[in-house]
Amino acid sequence: MFQKLRDNLLANSRIAVGIVMAVLFVLGIIEIAQGFIDTHNYRDEFTQIIKEKTGRNVTIKGKVSISLLPTPTIYIPNIELRDTDSKTPIPSIAIEMVQLDVPLGAVFSDRPRVSHITLQRPVLEVERTQDNLIHWDWLNASLIKALASVNNAEPPSLNIIDGTVVYHDNRTGKGMTAENLRALITPGSNLGAKGSFTMYGRDFAFSFGVSDLFAAGAPMPFTAELRTDAHNVLHWQGKLDMSSDNLKIDGKFDLAVQNVLAWTDAASADAERPLARITNQFTQQEEEKKSILLLNLSGDWSQDGLSIEMNNLQLQGLNSIGTGKASLTWKGWQPFVICQMGFKTLEYDSWQTLLIAMFGNKAAAPAYSGGDVQPENPLPKDVQAALTMTADQLTVGAQAWKSVELSASLADAAVTINRLDIKLPGESSLTLFGVISQGATSGMRFEGSMETSGKSLRQALTVLDESAADLPEIGFGSFSVHSNIFVSADQVRLSEADAKLNDLALNGGLVAYFDARPRLEADVKLKNINFDYFRDVWRTKHKEAASNDFFLKFDKGVNFNWLNKLQTSINFKVNVDGFTFMERKGNGASFIIFAREGEFGLYDAHLNYPDEVMDGSFSLNVKGQQPLVRLIFNANDVDMGYFAPAIASPVAASSELPKDSAPGEDNKIWPKTLIDTSWMDGYSGSFDFSIGKLTYGKTIVNRLKLQAKLDNKLLTFSNFTFDYWQGRCSVLGSMYGGEVPGVSVSFMLYDIELHDMLKDLVSRDNISGKSSISGTVTTSGVNLLSWVSQSDIKLVLAGRGVKVGGVNLQGVTDAVAVSRTAADVFTNVNQALVSGTTEFTVDGNINVKNGVMKSPGITLKSGSIIGDLTGEVRLVPWTMDLSTLFQFPVMTSETVPTMTVQLSGSINTPTLKTDTSSLEAYVAKRIISR
Repeated sequence: MFQKLRDNLLANSRIAVGIVMAVLFVLGIIEIAQGFIDTHNYRDEFTQIIKEKTGRNVTIKGKVSISLLPTPTIYIPNIELRDTDSKTPIPSIAIEMVQLDVPLGAVFSDRPRVSHITLQRPVLEVERTQDNLIHWDWLNASLIKALASVNNAEPPSLNIIDGTVVYHDNRTGKGMTAENLRALITPGSNLGAKGSFTMYGRDFAFSFGVSDLFAAGAPMPFTAELRTDAHNVLHWQGKLDMSSDNLKIDGKFDLAVQNVLAWTDAASADAERPLARITNQFTQQEEEKKSILLLNLSGDWSQDGLSIEMNNLQLQGLNSIGTGKASLTWKGWQPFVICQMGFKTLEYDSWQTLLIAMFGNKAAAPAYSGGDVQPENPLPKDVQAALTMTADQLTVGAQAWKSVELSASLADAAVTINRLDIKLPGESSLTLFGVISQGATSGMRFEGSMETSGKSLRQALTVLDESAADLPEIGFGSFSVHSNIFVSADQVRLSEADAKLNDLALNGGLVAYFDARPRLEADVKLKNINFDYFRDVWRTKHKEAASNDFFLKFDKGVNFNWLNKLQTSINFKVNVDGFTFMERKGNGASFIIFAREGEFGLYDAHLNYPDEVMDGSFSLNVKGQQPLVRLIFNANDVDMGYFAPAIASPVAASSELPKDSAPGEDNKIWPKTLIDTSWMDGYSGSFDFSIGKLTYGKTIVNRLKLQAKLDNKLLTFSNFTFDYWQGRCSVLGSMYGGEVPGVSVSFMLYDIELHDMLKDLVSRDNISGKSSISGTVTTSGVNLLSWVSQSDIKLVLAGRGVKVGGVNLQGVTDAVAVSRTAADVFTNVNQALVSGTTEFTVDGNINVKNGVMKSPGITLKSGSIIGDLTGEVRLVPWTMDLSTLFQFPVMTSETVPTMTVQLSGSINTPTLKTDTSSLEAYVAKRIISR
């Protein structure tokens, strides 16, 4: 048994040894055969083809070797293709290893045949040289055809492992790289290719397929796809025609992008870059708002060599819908693009965000800024383009504009705006012409001209700020502007501007600065301006509405939302050559208009008339709980009728108060019209007026000086003086508004003319002379009638040389002297009393309470004659009951003779009664004593 086992082991060992020896023999034969295989024919054939077709030298830095196991494979290490004219060491293409799989039958043949090619870690470098050309013309169709058909019945398959494609711009030092390239190309009548690569930090996958590859002279159906994921896909299908040297393609394409904004920042995955932050901000929004990031573009594709036409384009995305066509041709490897698009709807905000992401921050980008773009100029230098665009509706924020038309071109890193027409709110339009280019300070700029016009400036300004809708209609109507315009990253400048606002013509310049808070600065020049235009428009409007409001009247209903929302600081310097204001011609004027959030002002206003200079300033601050107004005004002559509505004349135009309309009554009725203090409601402020002559109807006030403050419906007079009734008047105190307005003041009328005062107040002209009156007034009520009815007034009166017509005390004395009987006294005194004038000195006090004026005693002196005036005047209903007791010391008697004069009834037409009994007794006694 053991002997049999040993014999079997020996037999098996001999077999194993035989097999091993056979294998070793075969391997030895193969190794010996490998040494006899000449690989130079493969190397020489391929290098010769490459040199002939490209003009580039082929360098093989390693030793070409062959392995027959497991399949015959030729290894060609470290291949480089270089431009023979290039002085740089950078090759056009470098391959770490080329593996050629050769059929066994072709190993010992003198004609190379290859079934499969593997390129390990190839690097293709494409560069744009200083001559502005991209030198990759060596990578042409004839080269590919020649390599693919070298002694082959059919082309070999190709596998690329860890490839890299590098683009470099020698002019700018910038470039881009696609790496980790893996691809497998399978030949046959149905050619297929698929693979992947990494670019801009993103992983891309691609596939390509061609059918009927060997159909002689016939176009070949193809499909192609490039994607990053299921939501970002470019699909392409059609037919290829490779019957000539120019590749021809006819087909359709469909591009879908989930987040178009993210691709603008694809050159860097750095989340701290500004554009990446914009992308993150959008991608973090709720789903319904992400729709603005979607983009779908499809159309027909027709290509002949490097000439491409895209027709029937359909674009939907960025909240816009459009159709159009485009073409792309290459001139000396420089692209020329023509695009015509018509949008049904176009959303400005979304496209603006995209453009900012594409071009707005290129200078802030790291070393690579993308494509052919210089870091300081986002516009490509080597691209030419022509764009024609229309939009039926352009939406900007919440606004919807009617239409847009744009014609523009791109060349030499500059965009020429041939024409841009936009229809704006307020039946207005804007037209722009000009050039967008790189400025000397490394910033983009627009230089050109603009024209704009419309029926409502107020509505047009809502384009800049929605709060402009709160501006008044008056003065913001029809307009037109023609100007040169300059726009850069930090400013907008208008120069040589000619503008017209209604009938107001303006010219000058304006600069807007884009600081943290934008600023508008302007030097405006005007000529022959009618500032009264605004008043006239206001009058027309209020005449149609039958309104009695005064021009420039403020009340709490005024809307200042536009000022609170103002995000721009405004500073306009205005100079006017020739003007009309307050219905007077002036030589020249200047002022500064200032505004910023919550503040508005008109400062350093100077209006030069031939005979005077009018100046002042105005400011409005609406930041607090109440708007704060400050007004300073100095003028020689002001007519308040200028501010009155055309349908009404000032109350003071008549020297008489209105009469009761009831027949037979002559009582004065105080006006019952409500006192309007709405201008005090909701405001605070300070006022400083100096006016040489102030006219209000028939009333003329001279040398007016007013200094007052308004706070919480309370107007306080710190200095209120003026010349009136030929004297000087001074008022201190306050006036308060509200539902029941009132006053509490002290006053001094110094050296006034009583004739003027009494004629204005009670329509009497029989008293004249100088007098001074001081006192206090406190009252309240809803109208003048209630003010008088509830008044509390205390007066001190002092007059000298007061002449009273219709009171002839000397005549009374003379009549008594010639009277012979008591009956003569009554007749003669009553006749003489009203037929002359007496001059008095007047001193006394007057108190008014609840509309009743009483005097505890007013002393009247005329020579030696002394009178004592007592009684009351009822201001409502305008009647009097006064009595004056005159004493005549000149008449010698144990008891001084007296006479009483009584006035009663209507103040305008009182009844005069006299009591001459004392004088009659004096005459009777005198007769008896004789």
